[in-house]
Amino acid sequence: MINEKRPAQLLQYLLRVREATMHQLLDHFQLSKRQICYDLDKINHWLTGKQLPEIEYKRKNRLAVPEKLLELRFSEACSDIGRSFIFTQEERIKALYMFLFVRREPISSAHLTQLLQVSKNTVMNDVKKANEALAPFLVAIRYTRQRGYHLIGSEFDKRVPVMHHLSSFLQKPYGKEILHYILKVSGSCGHTQQETKRAVELVYKEYRIQLVEERLNEFVYFLMMYSIRVAEGKIVRFHQEEGELLKQSPLKNAAVRLVNELRIPVHETELCYILIQLLGLSFGQQPAHDP
Repeated sequence: MINEKRPAQLLQYLLRVREATMHQLLDHFQLSKRQICYDLDKINHWLTGKQLPEIEYKRKNRLAVPEKLLELRFSEACSDIGRSFIFTQEERIKALYMFLFVRREPISSAHLTQLLQVSKNTVMNDVKKANEALAPFLVAIRYTRQRGYHLIGSEFDKRVPVMHHLSSFLQKPYGKEILHYILKVSGSCGHTQQETKRAVELVYKEYRIQLVEERLNEFVYFLMMYSIRVAEGKIVRFHQEEGELLKQSPLKNAAVRLVNELRIPVHETELCYILIQLLGLSFGQQPAHDP
C-alpha cells in the first residue's frame, strides 16, 4: 500500500477521474510540476512492486490510467490515509448537499471542511455553486448562527436532489464507498445497506413486484438517508385529495410492509410518499396478491 499521504491522494484522484492533464493536476493539488512528478514516481514504484502497469506521464500532455488499475479498490491503494476522499468540485457539491440532508446537528464551516478536506474559502465557493445547481429544485442552502448551514424548501423538494445525486454517485467506481463515507462522517446512525436491501427485496418478492434492477441500489441508499429524516420528524405534506387517491393503490400494503420492516415511524403522508417511490421503481403492474 502507499503509506505517504500525498502520493496516495494523487493516486486516488487519478483512479477516479481516469485521465487528466498535468495542468489539471497542478491546479487541483496546488503543487509544482516537480512535486507532482515526484509523487508519480512514488506511485509507479508502488505499482511496479504489485506487478501492475505504471502511469505514463513523461513527455505526455495527458495522463491516462491503465484499464487494469481501475480494478484497484480505493481501500487497497489508500488505506493508510484514513479513507479521506479527494472530491472533484462537482462531487463536493453533491456530497455537501447529502451531508446537510442527513446531519442532525447544526453544521458549521468546520464540519464541511472536515467532510470535503478543503479550505473554508473553497467550502464557501462550493456552497455558492451548490445553490446555483439547486435553483431548479426549489431548494437552497442557507446559514444562520443558530442553525448553521441548513436546507430550505419543502421536505418533498429537498428529497428530489438526493435521488439525482445518488444516481450520479452510484455510476462511479467508488460511489458506494463515497456514500458510506458521507454517512459515517455525518454521525447519523440508521439501517445498514444490507438490512435495507433485504427489506426491499422481501417486499418486492412477497408482492411480486417486478423491479427495475438498475434502480435498486439507488432506492436502498435513499431509504437509508430517508429513514434518518423521518425519525427526526421531517415529514412531507400532501393535499387530502392526493392522499386519498394514492391510498387506493393496490401497492398500499406493500408500502406499509416496507415501512414496518425498516421500523420507520408510520405517518400517513409518508406512506403515500413511499407508495409513490414503489410505483416509480416498478414496471407498473399490479401486485399479484394482497396479504
